[in-house]
Amino acid sequence: VNLVDKAYEEIKETLSVWISELQERSENIEDLVSELELAYNSVEDQFKEQEEAIRVQNEEMMAQVME
Repeated sequence: VNLVDKAYEEIKETLSVWISELQERSENIEDLVSELELAYNSVEDQFKEQEEAIRVQNEEMMAQVME
């Protein structure tokens, strides 16, 4: 019975360590996803701003050409 108890405790400790490592990795992945989302949103916002600037510039040039 002593050997079984010892084996049980060792397995329990090993699983506890693995769970801690997985939780840490999960948190790291969540942080990375947040950073990627911020970067994507920044690129998307810049694209929209540039698209609008190009549209305005195009309209101005078309107005000049049509004069």
